[in-house]
Amino acid sequence: MTELKKAFPGPEYLSDKIADGGGYFADMAHGYGADYVTVLGCVEDATIISALKAAEKTGIKVVADMLGVRNFYERNQKNWMQWECIISVFTHRRICRH
Repeated sequence: MTELKKAFPGPEYLSDKIADGGGYFADMAHGYGADYVTVLGCVEDATIISALKAAEKTGIKVVADMLGVRNFYERNQKNWMQWECIISVFTHRRICRH
């Protein structure tokens, strides 16, 4: 991603998906030039919290990928994420909110 960002500095880049090691991989994605990182919404709270702590330190933006999250409304009540995405496997649409 580092070389890609050098060649094409205009767009923002997203590193997709963290399933474990939240802060470690968010730091790594930022180091490689990512502007955003997705964390699976179905992971343990500690993974999400760790990624958010890395975001505070580095400025990378965290997106919750809510695909497959069965308790979506309950999970959403924690309101941790800067962005949430719901990807519908039926309509192939991506719905994001900030």
